Amino acid sequence: MSPPLVRCQACTRTWHSHTMADGLRTLGVCPRCGGTLIWTEAAPEPDAAVPARVTPAESVAPHLVLGVPRR
Repeated sequence: MSPPLVRCQACTRTWHSHTMADGLRTLGVCPRCGGTLIWTEAAPEPDAAVPARVTPAESVAPHLVLGVPRR
């Protein structure tokens, strides 16, 4: 098995997925304990060419976020 891309210094949790590594860059801390994340050299760098899709909550109708309500 390959070495983990990211690990938490506090709780020693590890992540091997490139998708999780990218998400953890957004969080900046361990989602489990709030500890410091340690990155390996193999962890992918964020792609600066792709802008993040952040939309203010006020500009999106609730049914577009949550879906059509059940009846």
